[in-house]
Amino acid sequence: MKTVLFPHKLPIGRRQFIRWSAASLALTAAPRLFPYLPSAFDSIATWDMSRFTMLTDGFKKRPWNEVFAMMVEAGFPQVEIRAMAPQFSMNPSPEIVTSVLELATRAGCRITGLNAYLGPRGGEDPTDVSAQIAAGQRNIDAAARFGARLCRVLPRRERTKQSYWDLLPFLRGLLPYAGARRVSLVVETRSGVDLDVTTMSEFCRAVDSPWFGLVFNPVQFADGGKDYKEAWAGLRGHVVHLHLRDYRRAAGGELDWAELGEGEMDLAWMIRELRNTKYSGLIGLEFDKAEPTVAAMKQWHQCCQRLLAATA
Repeated sequence: MKTVLFPHKLPIGRRQFIRWSAASLALTAAPRLFPYLPSAFDSIATWDMSRFTMLTDGFKKRPWNEVFAMMVEAGFPQVEIRAMAPQFSMNPSPEIVTSVLELATRAGCRITGLNAYLGPRGGEDPTDVSAQIAAGQRNIDAAARFGARLCRVLPRRERTKQSYWDLLPFLRGLLPYAGARRVSLVVETRSGVDLDVTTMSEFCRAVDSPWFGLVFNPVQFADGGKDYKEAWAGLRGHVVHLHLRDYRRAAGGELDWAELGEGEMDLAWMIRELRNTKYSGLIGLEFDKAEPTVAAMKQWHQCCQRLLAATA
């Protein structure tokens, strides 16, 4: 399969090519140097069910062997795992990484993302950047062993513009390590300043790395009173991953959870936009209610198949 340079980045013009360092190009051209590189970084040119990965957040009370078995039974052998206790750790030991990887492999599951929370909220001293970087390296090593594409980063809890700018020393210290292992560091658009297109665009430009980008979550924009279609137009050049679910708006204006394909989210528009912009990343599906059943996930699988057919 042909290798594509940084396929997780959307094409945003020649300036992206200029920013690629010689070291990054060498890593991409010579994947044999790193035997644990994820197959997801080969060309993802087709639009089929391999585009979808399921988040495990709704299964936080189950052991991994049950989680992986349920995912495979439902037709979602790719998963994005929640990297927190009791199933995992924000500072994972090699032993826990080996154990989870063996369970996933045995079940026929592939781990595509590690939803760790790197940075000042990762359990380290929020003022000690070197400790945060060391903890981040442990998570990146885990992601690389899993063959995962990404690790999440979080600012301080208040999520202000300044809290993001305070992340810059941490990111600049950690991104070379992540890039050498072909793992992207990502921030999800969830609330507060995350939903400000101008601020997040400025932040991505300030970070200025092909190994950093955004997880676009359209429903969070709708929940924050924003137009997710306008937000996509402003942010798509920085998007490396997508989280997708559905919603319906209650009489009082607040958003309620809805089964995929049964709510107000314009899912077909979103998939069509991804196709049109040559998006080559994955789409993470997330449940936002009690633990889903295998039957419910099978319905989501059928919805995804219909979406792919409708947007072909």
